[in-house]
Amino acid sequence: MSGNEKRRNFLLGFISLALLLFILQIGQPIIVLVVFALFLAILLQPLAAFLDRFMPNWLSIALVVVFIGVLLGGVALLFYAQARSVAEKAPEYSARFQVVIDWLVQMSEEQGYEFKDLESSDAVTGILAMVASGLESIFGFAGKTLLVLIMTIFMLIEAASLKSKIEMAFGGDQSNRVRQSLDSMTLQIQRYVTTKTLVSLVTGILTGCITYALDVDFPVIWGAIAFQLNFIPHIGSIIAVFPPALVALAQYDSPNTAIATLLILGSVQFTIGNIIEPRIMGQTLELSPVVVFISMMFWGWFWGAAGIMLAVPLTAAVRIVCLHVDSLRPFATILGNPDIPPDPSLDKA
Repeated sequence: MSGNEKRRNFLLGFISLALLLFILQIGQPIIVLVVFALFLAILLQPLAAFLDRFMPNWLSIALVVVFIGVLLGGVALLFYAQARSVAEKAPEYSARFQVVIDWLVQMSEEQGYEFKDLESSDAVTGILAMVASGLESIFGFAGKTLLVLIMTIFMLIEAASLKSKIEMAFGGDQSNRVRQSLDSMTLQIQRYVTTKTLVSLVTGILTGCITYALDVDFPVIWGAIAFQLNFIPHIGSIIAVFPPALVALAQYDSPNTAIATLLILGSVQFTIGNIIEPRIMGQTLELSPVVVFISMMFWGWFWGAAGIMLAVPLTAAVRIVCLHVDSLRPFATILGNPDIPPDPSLDKA
């Protein structure tokens, strides 16, 4: 290949990459939902395939959808019960918030800062505004979740005929390479999502149990928040420590419970989120820990919170594609973890 051809290929590749990133950015509201639906379909496909052994495909998919609906419904009822508990204790917290506000105002005045008189009603009003905003977000999330579930159903239906379509579209060795790449990508994403979900579930259960043992109000909410935030690599597990500690500070006259909550949850979250989990995730997807961190920063900047959650599986998918394209294999080596020997099944072309 001549120098001109190399420059032309490089230029075409750069333009294609820039165009792809532009499309991903412009179509973010829809593409993110499609990606979530794709990952959910990949996660649920083994369950649907197992049920296919005993019943028609449409019935197995229907049972999977019913299972998801029952699970989400149970979570919604649990949150409803906790929301009623929050409403019942709102007057009590209003008085405690006033004590905290008075203390903050006094400390500020001692430092030379003047504030107008603040009342607990102001704090409660602000909290209610935050709750209203949160409810709007929840309803919006519910609508997006429904759309994701609908797309997931169609993807599960389409999965049954995907291999035959690839064979007809490519044929011969090319179809084998495409199928192998898809199988490898599917397997690793399934491993990642399953492992991440289990780790997040353990984190949420431990958080709920610890706050319950310390008698901090709303332990179910703190466990659920820890479960969700743990899907955000590194940062989420740290953020999850502070809400229950702040509530404990307002709940008790003494700061001892708040300090204990902060220290115990901080130790648990730090150990799981920054020591145990990165090792498990790195081994699961054979990605370098540095690459995982950089990809989280890039996709977080590119797609926001959704990008942070999708950073690891997206990077793993890119690495698997590179493994099956001869000219891109050096990039797969760079993205991989040098301490972990490569899976021989992924290197077959």
